[in-house]
Amino acid sequence: MAEWKKVIVSGSNAELATLNATAVTASLLGNVVGDLTGTASWATNVVNVPLAVSASYATSASYAMSSSFATQLATAQDFSITGGGITATAVSFNGTGDVVLDASIDSGAVGTDELAADAVTNAKLADNAVETLNIVDLNVTTGKIADDAITTAKIEAGAVGTTELAASAVTNAKLAIDAVQTANIVDLNVTTGKLAAGAVTTDKIADANVTNAKLANSSLTVGSTNIALGASATTLAGLTSVTSTDFIGDLTGNADTATTANTASYVAATSAAQGQVTVTGNVIDLGLETTDSVTFANQSIAGSGSYGGSLVVQGDLTVNGTASFINTQELLVEDKFVTFASGSEVATDGGFIVSQAAGNIGQAFGYSNSQNQRWGVQATASYDTTSITPDAYVSLVAVSNTDARYQKTGNIFVDGSGDIFIWGGV
Repeated sequence: MAEWKKVIVSGSNAELATLNATAVTASLLGNVVGDLTGTASWATNVVNVPLAVSASYATSASYAMSSSFATQLATAQDFSITGGGITATAVSFNGTGDVVLDASIDSGAVGTDELAADAVTNAKLADNAVETLNIVDLNVTTGKIADDAITTAKIEAGAVGTTELAASAVTNAKLAIDAVQTANIVDLNVTTGKLAAGAVTTDKIADANVTNAKLANSSLTVGSTNIALGASATTLAGLTSVTSTDFIGDLTGNADTATTANTASYVAATSAAQGQVTVTGNVIDLGLETTDSVTFANQSIAGSGSYGGSLVVQGDLTVNGTASFINTQELLVEDKFVTFASGSEVATDGGFIVSQAAGNIGQAFGYSNSQNQRWGVQATASYDTTSITPDAYVSLVAVSNTDARYQKTGNIFVDGSGDIFIWGGV
């Protein structure tokens, strides 16, 4: 199975599923988990092993406390029980006699599954032990309620509805101030006789509900033109003067005091040469001759061309075709990051090739998405290749051992304690 496998180096804590050895020359120190089996000559080398005996470990047949094993303990050992909700403090055992452990049940170890049916009697319940959440819904019946137990504070807000009120029980004295709202009045039951003088104010009238018929004067007159309220007029008659700082539209009649134009005027313009325009006999240079220095914004120039000198582009330069660079010097890139395959919108291969032979054939280093989503090298690749098939992969040091992207053969991971792991297996 593919997984992180620990690299055993000097000073490492080994975690081995199985250890088979024909001879162990050193003493076993620390906690021993599992079965110890072997010949008598090997067993006599067990020295000073502090044992924490779990329930499953104590019943292991191969570790049963035989008298022959007991006599092999070089020094007194401590036995204890932990786990499974039971705790027993350590008791010393020197290889002779019986070991008696004083066990106790851990706090919170007795749950619902440990209680037998009807085991919790009334005598087991402490005062105030039964709270609301312990009572099953609909189990407080009338017989359980004492006389005068239900006070006003016990009645939930809104619990007394129409069906609980007797006929004519709600008198005027029972109504609080502002208790009667719009929703409580039947439609068409507020008559004129119910309205006090001055009771209808402006905010009592809904928008657009005062029609022209309700007004004493329902129109206004501009010049000799009558305009009904709410209407509009496209022409005005009977005006003796009009003052406007920004008038749009047609003016008819006499405008003796107009300061801008008394009559409509037209200006004729001609072009005598490239980059020039003539207006009423005056030649205006637009600065667009072939010898002028001009600036274009968002312009498209068709056709082919060439520049004999240097070209400086102040903004971004976008090349939609193939860009060819002829440079006999080293390539210097000031950008901190270079993006390859920027035109791709899906995962793809990419990298660079160091030419080693004619035809731009050489060593490729790149990212292989098509093979195994890893960085690698290919010994022979053409300059026009679109994918890479690595001959060897780059081994990476993973920051996390749970990131599936780096769970690749040969990658390593170092945990916080300095232990080294390598990903491998099938």
